[in-house]
Amino acid sequence: MPSCQALFDNDPDAKSGAYWLMIDGIKFKTRCYFELRRERGWTLAAKIRGFGYEFSPVSNVWADKSVINPDELVDYDAKNSSKSHSWFLLRSNAIKLCLDGPVDHCADFTHNLGMTLSHIFESQYGITTDERWTFKKLMMAFGKTCNTQKLKKEWCGLNMASICHPQEMNPNLNPTNHIVRIGCIGSEDVKCTPGDFALGVGVSSCYDEYGCERLGPKTRNLHWACKPFYGTWCLIQRLDTDTAQVDNIRTPSGGWTLVARAEGKGTEWSPVSKSWISEDLFMEDTSFDIVSTTSMKNYAYNSLIGSKLLVCYEGFDQACAPFTHNKNTSLLQLMNNEFGVVPDEQYTFASLMKAFGKSCDVSALRVSWCGLNLANICDPHNQSPNDSPPRTTHIVRVGCIGDKTATCFPDDYALGIGVTSCKDGFGCNNVGPSKNLHYRCDYVHGYFSQTAFLYVN
Repeated sequence: MPSCQALFDNDPDAKSGAYWLMIDGIKFKTRCYFELRRERGWTLAAKIRGFGYEFSPVSNVWADKSVINPDELVDYDAKNSSKSHSWFLLRSNAIKLCLDGPVDHCADFTHNLGMTLSHIFESQYGITTDERWTFKKLMMAFGKTCNTQKLKKEWCGLNMASICHPQEMNPNLNPTNHIVRIGCIGSEDVKCTPGDFALGVGVSSCYDEYGCERLGPKTRNLHWACKPFYGTWCLIQRLDTDTAQVDNIRTPSGGWTLVARAEGKGTEWSPVSKSWISEDLFMEDTSFDIVSTTSMKNYAYNSLIGSKLLVCYEGFDQACAPFTHNKNTSLLQLMNNEFGVVPDEQYTFASLMKAFGKSCDVSALRVSWCGLNLANICDPHNQSPNDSPPRTTHIVRVGCIGDKTATCFPDDYALGIGVTSCKDGFGCNNVGPSKNLHYRCDYVHGYFSQTAFLYVN
């Protein structure tokens, strides 16, 4: 079959998954997503890593006939960007961009051109789609938040390089200081040089490392800006196309937004730190930096509504563990109002230790608790870790705590971010500003000299 739409038309009971397609004698494997309600079959065209550069605004991959990591396209665990043969073989009338996993927070861009994606991005400029997106509407579709009160001039669509003359300027010639491949761009004034707001894939802003006057190849694939905030959506996202018709891909980890970093030796995220519950930000201008080892807290921590927290304990995408809390709230509100939250993953000390890439002898462990925002292992839902002065002997902000005896005062084992033990420098009966990544495993204790990254979905 030449497309996932053709597969669906031939078999309306077909299941979403990996399929072989053939167009013009070229056979390739991709993924199909069948949207039963709308009777549409979407063919996966690309999988885009948020922190990569392959799909930057000035990248050649938009308009050329290359493939990128085609063998990884259908691999849920692959973290690299991929680009399928369907990009330049399959004629389509719509694009579906899903920012959070396979079918979550998606937006259609219906162009009705009946062209391949490579042909569209090579020859068609300033395409306004049937959906008539606004920055605010597209932000909501993608499950993000942004204060757009100061937005005065905006444009949303495909392949634009001049907000004042969208259909006349070719983005592939880099003749401008702003580009939108898929998404929206905007400004706080009504001039022809927008750089304050950006959303989508392959979009530029004044905060994309090249300033307001030029463009470059190192703008991240999923760069975003909402003045004064900016950054990169993480981790991997997916792009689809449709032959009436578009396609989708699934990423096992979904689309995660970086909200904080916790440097192991720091105290910004200690068990008693106000960073957990205050609106104060720090180092937010480094939100895009996946190399930095310093602690950071950005606006998304306070405002982004989510049901999951992802902690990558050894850098931005290594030793990661999700905490599915299902509270549909921001981390700021969760830490202020929800206590003793046990996530769907039902971690044990041993299983979380393994997820974080650590090892520990837990043979002596008799009582333990794992989750979010705990201050009383025997009454987890009623005691707040935010009391000042503290009224508890132990706190777990994110992670696990345990003891060698069946007690209500555990202090022999600790793992995570903002966790306490008898060996954290404040003894067995007090809690204080201990190290962000303090740990204890019976007689072994200290802090991990690495940086943890916190994401929200």
